[in-house]
Amino acid sequence: SGTNDFILHVGDIAYDLRDDGGKVSRAFMENIEPVASMLPYMTCIGNHEGGTDFDHVSSLYHYMHRFWMPGHGDLVRGSKGNSVYYSFDAGPAHIVAFSSEVYFWQQWDLEQQFAFLERDLAAVDRKRTPWVITMAHRPMYCSNADNDDCTKEASNMRTGFPLLGRRLFPLEELFYKYGVDLAFWAHEHSYERLWPVFNNRVMNGTGGAYVNPAAPVHIVAGAAGCREHHDAFKGQTANWSAFRSEEYGFGKLQLLNATHLRWRQFDASGGSLVDEMLLVKTQRPRLTPRQVQHWNPRDLSADEILKERDSRETIYAQTQGCTARGAVPQEGCHGKAGWLAEHVV
Repeated sequence: SGTNDFILHVGDIAYDLRDDGGKVSRAFMENIEPVASMLPYMTCIGNHEGGTDFDHVSSLYHYMHRFWMPGHGDLVRGSKGNSVYYSFDAGPAHIVAFSSEVYFWQQWDLEQQFAFLERDLAAVDRKRTPWVITMAHRPMYCSNADNDDCTKEASNMRTGFPLLGRRLFPLEELFYKYGVDLAFWAHEHSYERLWPVFNNRVMNGTGGAYVNPAAPVHIVAGAAGCREHHDAFKGQTANWSAFRSEEYGFGKLQLLNATHLRWRQFDASGGSLVDEMLLVKTQRPRLTPRQVQHWNPRDLSADEILKERDSRETIYAQTQGCTARGAVPQEGCHGKAGWLAEHVV
């Protein structure tokens, strides 16, 4: 109808891309073709995209070879694309997509991705793209009645990867530092809109909750439906939770102008309005944009590629349980080899 400009699919593609020898992957691509052939279909990695870039059978392998996102730096596309982390501009918005899974099983991309996020957010020109929006699969916050990471007060996605008593690469501090306006998440099979929040503290605006708020607004948009059905909520609502719904649905983002943004959630069965938010930003952080320098992929020899493949397969084998819902152990997803300790500590 010409009323939409792009699609955001916030992880967990097809359930699962690898199923039935990859036939599910092919069927899903055929199903989205009427939309994806007309509009940019922008994606990111979810926990159901587990595997490695090299194994030829996993959902991650299918994802990396079937979706071609902008930017450059992953080992599949090299200088021609990056389906793990990237950014693009859409009208007055700068939209950043990244993988939440680096904080669980995809650890080989954690350090490079965080460096990209820092550079990319620091380089935003607010005069050209005043809105900064992010999307990744697992949320920082949620009030669902399960044991997922987002239910924990110090979630990995919020406070960073836990290692040897430290927290590495914390996202919430980074988003707060660079004034991210809106963060889209999924993973929970429900819908939840949050008040502006930072460090578990509600930071509503003075002229209204969503008028010049002092922290990012989070939307958990995971109600599109899947074979695992809905995720129930806790009986008691968290103080930062503004609205919750277990109805299947989809959302629509409208970038009205440089200062006003509208988000609406619709019921999938009849298209009725479920929730609505108007976000107003007339005051923004004064950040000096810098020229972003994206990471360029290394020129790897055949032996180095084989070594990288073996390393990733080892890490994934040791952390595979962390691709499941609610399966993150208390000690985290470190594997047996202390890979992060060797690389970044």
